[in-house]
Amino acid sequence: MTPVDKFRLVASVALVDGNLGQPEQQVLLKAAERLGLTTGEATGIVQDLMQGGQGGSAAPPASSRERRELFGLLIDVAASDGVVTPQELGVLQHLAGAFHLRPGDVPSMLEKSMTKQGVGGGPSEMPQGGMAVGASPKVAATGEAGCPSCGAPIEFKNTRSVAATCEYCDTTVTRKDGGKVLKDLGKISQLVSDASPIQIGASGEAFGSSFEVLGRLQVEHATGYWNEWYIEWKDGRTGWLGEAQGQYFVTLPDGEVHPDEKLPDFNNIGVGQRIFVGRKRYQVSEVRMAKATGSEGELPFIVGAGYELPYADLRRPDSGFATIDYSENPPLVFTGRCVGWKQLNMTNYREFDGWRV
Repeated sequence: MTPVDKFRLVASVALVDGNLGQPEQQVLLKAAERLGLTTGEATGIVQDLMQGGQGGSAAPPASSRERRELFGLLIDVAASDGVVTPQELGVLQHLAGAFHLRPGDVPSMLEKSMTKQGVGGGPSEMPQGGMAVGASPKVAATGEAGCPSCGAPIEFKNTRSVAATCEYCDTTVTRKDGGKVLKDLGKISQLVSDASPIQIGASGEAFGSSFEVLGRLQVEHATGYWNEWYIEWKDGRTGWLGEAQGQYFVTLPDGEVHPDEKLPDFNNIGVGQRIFVGRKRYQVSEVRMAKATGSEGELPFIVGAGYELPYADLRRPDSGFATIDYSENPPLVFTGRCVGWKQLNMTNYREFDGWRV
């Protein structure tokens, strides 16, 4: 793990809650100095992450000493502002196992770091804008569906959604036939920290109508991670907003695949190949086997870490985009467009505080 990889991971944790205040900036600058990076290099990395760049490798160093030192930096940057959000706590507990540490020790490590830095008021407080370490989640009211693990309310906004991740305890729950009785599936899914500007509850526009972000599926392949955001339009249609390396792809389930358009098998499709979907000709741009690494919010299917997703991406010269999902038989096809950030007209997205030095 290079110094740049280490700093990108630390900076990703600093950005996971959408804020980058002065205390976090100071810790980041100290971390950069300890890792042998210049202020200019550190600033460039943070700015890249703010613009949707990859968060870097989450694989821990081989040396136990390096693992302890790096995880200490992750703890310090999360604790530096005196408030630990549920997102920060979840990310750190997820990383702890990979660093050969016990996830249950993370809260006490955060408290010690707060004491060392002279910030925070103790685990019982719930500061504005975040949840302090150890704070209790909201409990579902009578008539609401409650998380079977912690009791927090869980709302399904779309009737097609069958699974959701509790925002307080990261437990994945499922419902049957649209009912309110929820089944606890355990903590089967965890997200890797990133600096995506998109978040659940954000809204945007595509195909002439507004949509809302309901959930996220995070996926990994050999070259990195990307996000698939589950979205719902005002008319009840659902689709996906893919996000990878600063590019965005809005797709809907394709109802125009004609019987005479036989799709090639996954083992027989290759980059550069030209195929027809919906009477339009596409060129195959990518064929990969990916794996789901985590999810949040609600989704139309149940997925746990390691769920395999063989797929092929297709493009057209007019920004047309399609993807073939080979995880089901017959394959699922989604078509849409590749769009820029400004074209989405997003609102209620994550805004990062300025990176000032």
